[in-house]
Amino acid sequence: MPTSPPRDVRWRTIGGAQVPTSPSAGPTLSEGPVLWCFARTPMGAVMAAHVIPAQMSGTNWRTIVEEQVVAGFGRDMFTSQRASIPQTSVKERETGSYAGFSLADYSRDKATVVLLVKTGQGGLNTTSLSVRWSGGDWKIEPETGGGLHSTVSPVSRADGFVRWEV
Repeated sequence: MPTSPPRDVRWRTIGGAQVPTSPSAGPTLSEGPVLWCFARTPMGAVMAAHVIPAQMSGTNWRTIVEEQVVAGFGRDMFTSQRASIPQTSVKERETGSYAGFSLADYSRDKATVVLLVKTGQGGLNTTSLSVRWSGGDWKIEPETGGGLHSTVSPVSRADGFVRWEV
């Protein structure tokens, strides 16, 4: 399990958010709007949990969903819900900045990544995402109700998280 960020982290702006990328953990390939090819490692799962949701705020969100969200009822629900949000509303949302991560669980085929997000006001929030190895890459596994991540919860400390060194 990761105890520090990869040494080769590079930050990239995607959908208005700064996200970590890594030549060793991914994404290492891009095709049109899709950044993909994450390592089949704990750190690859972490990187997918950061990068894939950031791509959802752009106009090519449907392509991202088709390529990087596990097919099924949850994906259908997400698509239906996301389609009802005007693109201008998505761009105007404040996203905060990634401050750290932890892995709640990990196997070669599935992981739950907990993200630590610093708000614009300096507070800290957490949310978790599930990713699954599918079709040769990590993909977001949505909840049955269509959510891509758990409820966002405030926390007072970053104990137990690997901190990004930005």
